[in-house]
Formats: sequence, C-alpha cells, structure tokens
Amino acid sequence: MRANMSAYELSLRIGRHTSYINKVECGKINVSLKSILQICEALKIEPIDLFKTE
Repeated sequence: MRANMSAYELSLRIGRHTSYINKVECGKINVSLKSILQICEALKIEPIDLFKTE
C-alpha cells in the first residue's frame, strides 16, 4: 500500500526526525507500538496493513 507521502512529510506528522523514518523503512531499529500507531494514523491505515505482504 502506498500513501504517496514523503518520509519528510510523515516525520512532520508524527513528530519524528526524517532519519528515524528512514531507519524504520530499512529495518535498522525496533519500533514501539506507540510509533506504529502514530505512523498508521498518519498514513490512514490499520496496523495490520503494515504487515501484509503482496
């Protein structure tokens, strides 16, 4: 699922630095449940959608 949102825009929406978003995308850090929920809210998706494979 694509939200057509840049890492910069997402970082502004959840109050995190862009480097945090990049590390999440690359799987370099563990993400808290709170952060997962913030990301999902910003992307307007359900948490399960983050874990679906196509």
